[in-house]
Amino acid sequence: MIAIGANGFDCPSLRSLLPKRPPTAVTCTFCQGTALVGIPDQWFVCPLCDGLGWRIPGVAY
Repeated sequence: MIAIGANGFDCPSLRSLLPKRPPTAVTCTFCQGTALVGIPDQWFVCPLCDGLGWRIPGVAY
């Protein structure tokens, strides 16, 4: 839910509550690092990175 508010509504105060990207993380290939997927006016939190825009290689989500 924090990811929806932080990314979907561009709320910097909520974005600060999301985990910090670790140095080993890679950009999510599904959302291309945007944390959102969909079409204009119908955006959803990326199901692969859970709205972070990045993933840690080798970790199952």
